[in-house]
Amino acid sequence: MSQPGCGGTNGSFTITNYNASYSYTISPSSGVSRSGSTITAPTGSYAVTATLGLYFRDLTERNRKSAPTTPTTPTLGAVNQPGCGGTTGNFTITNFNASYSYTISPSTGVNRSGNTITAPPGTYTVTATLGSCTSGSSLSATVNSAPTTPTTPTLSTMSQPGCGGTSGSFTITNYNPTYSYTISPFTGVSRSGNTITAPPGTYSVTATLGSCTSGSSLSATVNSAPSTPTTPTLSAVSQPGCGETTGSFTITNYNASYGYTISPFTGVNRSGSTITAPTGSYTVTATVGPCTSIITDRNCQCCTNHTNHTNLKCSEPTRLWWDHRQFYHHQLQCILYLYNKSFLRSKPIR
Repeated sequence: MSQPGCGGTNGSFTITNYNASYSYTISPSSGVSRSGSTITAPTGSYAVTATLGLYFRDLTERNRKSAPTTPTTPTLGAVNQPGCGGTTGNFTITNFNASYSYTISPSTGVNRSGNTITAPPGTYTVTATLGSCTSGSSLSATVNSAPTTPTTPTLSTMSQPGCGGTSGSFTITNYNPTYSYTISPFTGVSRSGNTITAPPGTYSVTATLGSCTSGSSLSATVNSAPSTPTTPTLSAVSQPGCGETTGSFTITNYNASYGYTISPFTGVNRSGSTITAPTGSYTVTATVGPCTSIITDRNCQCCTNHTNHTNLKCSEPTRLWWDHRQFYHHQLQCILYLYNKSFLRSKPIR
């Protein structure tokens, strides 16, 4: 017997001692055809008799087996694509039959567990096999390449706030304009290109591209700005007496933690809050750490007219008249000790 092939409907057999002078009867005969010695028939068992005149001969019975079943063509589910930075996707055989064996093409890097197929990027088809019969190929399933995860941001050294400042700044050294960046926390923070300006605090940065976000950068810390010292306030000058060479004044808001600079410093001495200095105009600044206050000034002068034996003690602005010639002392208030009052008098500024 020549049995039907996979999915076939007919088999065939021959009458090996065929005699053309005989007539032949095949039973049952439904769907059966004979051509010479060859009989073609659907699934079933058959008997053949030969007739010559009034005589007949019963021939050997022949069985035709059913055709082997061809497996159903696999159908594939939607692909679960690789996540950010992933290397594989997966899909399922939705009409999976545990009695079938399955072949995935191509098979490099592919794994199947039950109805689930895990595979690297590529396009795949699946066939099912049962015995000697193989199904048609499934529709293809495509695993895409994983989306790119952005590079983790790296941050520069911090430019800390200056004296009395409110913010510091740092840069994203591997800045990529195709990424979006998130700074955490973000209150009071601004970004311009690769430069981030922020108030005191500790910050981290992540980069995003499409659906993928990088890991967090190492943290960057903006310190509180160093304090600017309070501007020194100076007392009225204790001016030199007659024939003396120095006057003195004090820093009224003196702070022992500050450093103080008196300018000019020639002949000047400071002891705590008290500054002793020769005739001249002086400025005082306070310093703490890198920060210096604004300048405060004072004058210390002895106004003496030796020709007229005149001694002046000076503190606030006054206009002085002498022999009808006008002159000024900035920040001087002059108390006149006169030997000859007919030559010199004092008038307040109007």
